[in-house]
Amino acid sequence: MPHPTEYRSDKLNKDIFLYKEYMKRGIAVLVVIAIVMTTLGCTDPPRPPASDIPKLVVDYNPEAINHTILYVHGIGETRYDNLTLKLDDVIEMEKNDSFSIEYRTNKTQFHITIEIWLDNNFYYYNASYSLVLLDNIVFEITDADGSTTNIRDTGLPYSVRLTKVVIELNA
Repeated sequence: MPHPTEYRSDKLNKDIFLYKEYMKRGIAVLVVIAIVMTTLGCTDPPRPPASDIPKLVVDYNPEAINHTILYVHGIGETRYDNLTLKLDDVIEMEKNDSFSIEYRTNKTQFHITIEIWLDNNFYYYNASYSLVLLDNIVFEITDADGSTTNIRDTGLPYSVRLTKVVIELNA
């Protein structure tokens, strides 16, 4: 029969061995968790739906020489392949690989066309604007479909989303 101290010694060695094995596994689990946690912060957050659809913001500043401000941009950090702004069918501003465009004009009536490309997506806006300045109405907007909207001074800045146009490209 083994001596009681030998039995305690064997049990102690076994306990130490098991403790070391649990520690190795615990450290391995902690390393895996640390790797997962550090890579989670490196991924881009998902973009909100429709965040690529640009919008036109129109404002009016009566104290400026170029009193009508046209600003086209997306939500967040969307860089468009091409942004084109036309007034009365004349290209006033065009930018490639850009986040936005801003244009100021002193025209009292103009037809605006905005065309934007992002990858294979095409966005479009087409309307006529008249500067009214009567009864708190600043702009009268006539859309391409013929509908008319009056924008009051309390409705400024006015914003409208561009329309996504589906274009079938021939392969």
